[in-house]
Amino acid sequence: MKRSLYLISIWLYALSINAQTKEKAFADIVVKAFYSNAIKKYTEFYGGRASPPRAIRRSIEIFKNMSPDCVLGDNPFYLSLPTGSYVIVKFTDNYIVDQPDQDDIFITESGCAGDKAAIYISTDGESFEKLGVVVDCKTSSLDLADIGFKGEVNYVRVEGLDNMGATPGFDLVNIYGIASASVDRYDEPDDLHTYLSDSSSVQKSFILEHVNFEFNSSELKSSSYRSLNKLVSALLDYESIKLQIMGHTDSIGSSDYNSALSLERANSVKNYLVTGGVDSQRLTTNGKGEKEPLKSNYLKGGRAANRRVEFQRIN
Repeated sequence: MKRSLYLISIWLYALSINAQTKEKAFADIVVKAFYSNAIKKYTEFYGGRASPPRAIRRSIEIFKNMSPDCVLGDNPFYLSLPTGSYVIVKFTDNYIVDQPDQDDIFITESGCAGDKAAIYISTDGESFEKLGVVVDCKTSSLDLADIGFKGEVNYVRVEGLDNMGATPGFDLVNIYGIASASVDRYDEPDDLHTYLSDSSSVQKSFILEHVNFEFNSSELKSSSYRSLNKLVSALLDYESIKLQIMGHTDSIGSSDYNSALSLERANSVKNYLVTGGVDSQRLTTNGKGEKEPLKSNYLKGGRAANRRVEFQRIN
């Protein structure tokens, strides 16, 4: 009977997750994680597998050397944060803002041992404000209006406040904002002509789909030509518009190598546009290397998302 109830709980939980995932904007990367050594038996982060709400809990398996990246996205694991341990996550392709009459930031914890964590928020990743304290056994929600915060939330810091539970500390599953409080950081123009004609698009980046390169190379794949031809056409129609082309890589390889490769890729895109008739004086390039990831480099899909070229209108 218990096994049947357990399976039913998991099934209902999975249905609810599928229904809600599209409405959530999860944190994208971990920018810093600190293990305080508050639990001496573990020298590094530890964690486990998250339990669905109200599911019958079975024996807990503790995973040693848990990667802090497990708190990103909609995942089945948690990272334990004993007293003084913390993780700082960043929203990269969106940011969170205050919306009237609703909570804006959500923190999911696994387990029901009375664990607590302090939540801090920041725009620049340097100066943090305390938003509140969350408890375990549920998804806690916080309202930016409670502290009068009016800026963009790009960073969230979660810090454990105790050592309670079978896996001691606050068992963090994920951090997210809901769609109504999330603002896209990048334009994804369906019509480049409309984008370039809109003065409000200045200083906002966009990413063209299917602009890809050969492995470990700055040579454009032929699958890139269709998207770049559309950009050429739009730029020829709007001859006063200038663009900055920014190349990005994943974290595989040295920082210096990635910086050089990203600039070479940006220049390859510029050369293609110039060959199509765009005045080279309208185009500048920049190689960002691995410094501005969109997603976690810990995952294959994240690394693929980070190998990209961005375009930014500069006038």
